[in-house]
Amino acid sequence: MKLLEVKDLTIRYGSLLAVRDLSFSVDEGETVVLLGPNGCGKSSVLLAIMGVVRPASGEILYLGQNLRNMKPWHRVAMGLAILPENRRLFDDLTVEENLWMALETLGKEIAFQGLQDALPESLRRRMKVPCRLLSGGERQLVAIARLKLQRPELALLDDPLAGVGMDLWSEVLMMVRGVKGTLLAAPRKDLPFQVDRYVDFMAR
Repeated sequence: MKLLEVKDLTIRYGSLLAVRDLSFSVDEGETVVLLGPNGCGKSSVLLAIMGVVRPASGEILYLGQNLRNMKPWHRVAMGLAILPENRRLFDDLTVEENLWMALETLGKEIAFQGLQDALPESLRRRMKVPCRLLSGGERQLVAIARLKLQRPELALLDDPLAGVGMDLWSEVLMMVRGVKGTLLAAPRKDLPFQVDRYVDFMAR
């Protein structure tokens, strides 16, 4: 079953052409990677799928439904969620406060104790620590925990291992499991997990 279909997607920022005539799909159970260097348009594709960027042309279908006129929050309600490249945490708030804010924003009645139980031990020990004092890898774990609060069916991950030390890779990978499909942007192929297909921006 196809979770996502992108057909002839073109994205422009004024006169700048960011993405041209891109087509690919993500089936249920798949991990698909948008592969290419920084600045090639990978993040723009993820933002277009979430409705943050409006495509110049093309179609984006989720579970067969055209997302053209769907607002970003409607897409979240349908089962889409994104882990942005810059993580967008509130640095002066603690880990716990960042996660509580996500719960309030999403309007979901989720037992916070259940969330804590799902977190890796390294993060549970730092719930009262301001996010600005965390390492890059720990901040990424917080951002992924916030994404998991949305209980997505399709997770969009923008370079999830950027700034994450190898000692935390296993915890990051554990945190992103449990969704029906994954689409991620990455600058290289040497990823420490199984990939079903690559969409190579340099080959286009």
